[in-house]
Amino acid sequence: LVILALVGAGAVSATLLYRANPLLVLVRAPAILIGGVGVTLAGVWAESIVILFVGSAIAGIGLGPAFSAFLRTVTPLAPAEQRAALLSATYVLIYLSFSVPAMVAGVAVTVYGLEPTAYAYGLAVMALAALTTVAVSRRLAAVTPAPAARPG
Repeated sequence: LVILALVGAGAVSATLLYRANPLLVLVRAPAILIGGVGVTLAGVWAESIVILFVGSAIAGIGLGPAFSAFLRTVTPLAPAEQRAALLSATYVLIYLSFSVPAMVAGVAVTVYGLEPTAYAYGLAVMALAALTTVAVSRRLAAVTPAPAARPG
């Protein structure tokens, strides 16, 4: 059910923000993801299933639109005859980015326990989302023209 909260909230929020500027969404949505993961970790700490579900839903509100905005930004860059290959490669990388850390976490649980592993996994997700946001922001700043100066 926690996964349903994550992907359900992600699907709804991505649908609601479909017409929003994808570049703006790419920069802002990860902050919501980071906050949601933080709330989820607070739920683990408080041993509260309600906080865990709320945090997962908040994380989904950030993850869904960010993923949608990424696809809306990247897909048009590929020639039409190569878009299927681009999307296929994207999905393979996404599945690997979810499954490999989950397998590593599964092994870590047997060594360190569930709670420490959850904290480490959550903090890693938060750090990667923050790094990605900084990288995207810098890239957009480098390619976005500065606004014209107003005559005084």
